Amino acid sequence: MILTLPFLAQRDYLHGTTLFDALAARFDARGPLSLKIGQVICTDRVRVEAARPGSPAPAATFTIADPDGVRETLNVYPVDASDRIERQAYDEDAVTRRARFEPGAARVTLDEPSPVSLIATLIPLNKLLLSRMPATAGIGQWLFARIDLTDRPSTFPPISLQFGGSLSGGRIACSRIQAGALELGNLYFSQTKRGS
Repeated sequence: MILTLPFLAQRDYLHGTTLFDALAARFDARGPLSLKIGQVICTDRVRVEAARPGSPAPAATFTIADPDGVRETLNVYPVDASDRIERQAYDEDAVTRRARFEPGAARVTLDEPSPVSLIATLIPLNKLLLSRMPATAGIGQWLFARIDLTDRPSTFPPISLQFGGSLSGGRIACSRIQAGALELGNLYFSQTKRGS
C-alpha cells in the first residue's frame, strides 16, 4: 500500500505525527500500538507492508495489536515524492501556550481540549518539557523517535508528560504519558546535532 501524506508547515520531511495518525486511522488501531522512526523520511509518499523475516530495514515500523492481543508489525519505506507536495498547517503554539509546566515535578500538562490529535498534542508538549529540563536542554535538536501506547483514547484532557530520564548517554529522552489518572505509555525523542 502506498500512502501520500502532507508535510507540516515548512518542514522538508514527513512529520511523525502525520505518519502515526494516518496509520492508526487506516488500521483502526484501538489497543496497544507503537510507532518507531529509524530515519527521517524526506518524501511525502511511503510504502507500507507487513514485516516479514528478511525484509529490508524500514525507515519506520508501526506495531498494532488486535482485540485478541495478536501483534502485527508494518514496515514503512520511503518512495519517490509527488510532483507537488501538499502542505498542512501545524501551529504547535496552539498547544504549548495552553500548557502548564510544573518545574518541581518535571511535568507538563494540558488541562483543556487540544485543537489537534493526541500525537500532534504530545509532540509539542514534549518539546516544551525537554527544553526546560536541565538534563535535556542545550545543544542539538530533539526529534520524535518512538511512541508506545497501551491505548489511544478519543478524548484526553487533561494530558500530561512526565520526564522519565535519558538513555544512551543522554541522546534519547523518555517521557511518560498520562491522561488523567490513566498511564498511556512512553514517548521517546532522540537528539541530533544542529544542522543534521
